[in-house]
Amino acid sequence: MALNPNFERPGVGRPRLVYIDGVRGVAALYVTLYHAVADVHLQGAAIRLAGWLFQFGHYAVGVFIVLSGYCLMAPVALSADGKIAGGLREYARRRMRRILPAYYAVLIPAVIAVAIVQRHHAAGTAEEADVLRLSAGTLFSHLLLVHNLRPQWATAFDPPMWSVAAECQIYLLFPMLLLPVWRRVGSAGLIVCGFALGMAPHFGLPAQSNLDWTCPWYLGLFALGMAGAVVSFSSCQESAWQRRHVPWGVLALSFGLAFAITVVSRPDMPLSAMWLPDTLLGSAISAGIIHLTLLTISNQNEPSVRSVWKVPLALFESKPSTRLGTCSYSLYLLHAPVLWAVTCVASLWRLDDDGATLARLLVGVPAAVFAAYSCYSLVELRFIVRRCQG
Repeated sequence: MALNPNFERPGVGRPRLVYIDGVRGVAALYVTLYHAVADVHLQGAAIRLAGWLFQFGHYAVGVFIVLSGYCLMAPVALSADGKIAGGLREYARRRMRRILPAYYAVLIPAVIAVAIVQRHHAAGTAEEADVLRLSAGTLFSHLLLVHNLRPQWATAFDPPMWSVAAECQIYLLFPMLLLPVWRRVGSAGLIVCGFALGMAPHFGLPAQSNLDWTCPWYLGLFALGMAGAVVSFSSCQESAWQRRHVPWGVLALSFGLAFAITVVSRPDMPLSAMWLPDTLLGSAISAGIIHLTLLTISNQNEPSVRSVWKVPLALFESKPSTRLGTCSYSLYLLHAPVLWAVTCVASLWRLDDDGATLARLLVGVPAAVFAAYSCYSLVELRFIVRRCQG
């Protein structure tokens, strides 16, 4: 779901970070594979292995959030005055053009499909009942992008859309809250503020109303991405010192290891506890993109250090990854309806769980990618002004 805001500094050589799209593409594909194998009791050894490998799809959303903070903050860090180019009105126009056309192009057919199916088909599972919940609340909350604020609305029509609403709300806070905080107290204060506000509902409200289902701590992850852009692109002395002396690659690997230990040791972690691994992963991603950006822009790093990152950088800069990254937003929006349609066909053919999972993996995933690229070409591309990669 990570969008591609792009960034530039007028009149200055612009960084072209090809790997950013590659990270988006890999993350979106991983979410698709996660939903292809999720919530089934798998029997075959190969299918069980796929289920284990792709069980961490939730955490890919955090990757998108960090990338969004990084990309939206990059032009601010590159600017001379630390402000958004064109002001708030132009910022809002760019965000709406980037988000809303593809969102409504997927949402409206999904609502129509749910209305038709609801009349002729009784939900067989609780998850299916959630998707088929058509009401005034689910409809208008989705149209206004606030459906993530109530769990009864969040999973209707197209469940992954909850995070689109959450990210849009962070986009509102970016110019009104996060940027003023950064200008006043710097990146460290920005991160503290982001996590303090994001974690306040979790620790301060009762479980039934603490918004854990929409992961408000993503505000802190977004702040981590913003801070990463400041380190990467700001001309201030503090950022220049950090670029030269902080071992960002080592930090990324350390946070990544801590994240892996946390999620592997608690594979059944409840959503209310996911703020910790989300924070560890967000820290790893922020440090990692700083390191990859420095590697991309400069060749001054030691070869031994660069070799550790040669494989992931090659993966993220490869044509399949970057091409997938260009339509990653559409893939995020479309993959769940496509996989659900394949599941319905598998049910008509009376396939067992393994057969249905294979159908989703071998037919549903490629079909979702094709549908995403079509949506990107027919809808997204008409509203994107590609200034530079990032």
